Amino acid sequence: ALLFVPRILVSAVLPILSDRMGTGNEAQCARLLALSMAANAIIVGPLVLVGAVFSPHIMSLYGAGFGSQWPPLVVVLLTAGLLAVQQPVGQSIAACGRMWLGFSMNTGWALVVLGTTYALAAYGSLGLAIAQLAGYLVHAIWTFTFAILQMRQSHRGSVSHAAHS
Repeated sequence: ALLFVPRILVSAVLPILSDRMGTGNEAQCARLLALSMAANAIIVGPLVLVGAVFSPHIMSLYGAGFGSQWPPLVVVLLTAGLLAVQQPVGQSIAACGRMWLGFSMNTGWALVVLGTTYALAAYGSLGLAIAQLAGYLVHAIWTFTFAILQMRQSHRGSVSHAAHS
């Protein structure tokens, strides 16, 4: 539920990113990417915070025995928040036609999740939640690196284009 609105927003971004990339307007593409990431952070951030603060109460709605099991919910909320901010980068990778790069990043994510799940399975739901968070943290490193490099490259291109004009 937390990712519903960010997914709708990011699905609208792909055609625009593709158009901007197709016309060679990398500067607008970088601005749109940054704006999409910021919008998702602004939308999801407060929800993650409220959910984390009230997680013991939310979990107790499932029954008295669940009230103390709030840490996995907090980890899942943090993971969803991180994923929401990463989603526009995935669209940017697709718009750039770098699907093998996206596949490689997702394969790396899957390997981290599988390995961490195996290592933390004894910790139950908290271990599984941490495994997902670990996978998306590693995924964030390379997706945000891709986004930063793309924004810097478009900034350099727009600066050199302005110098030649």
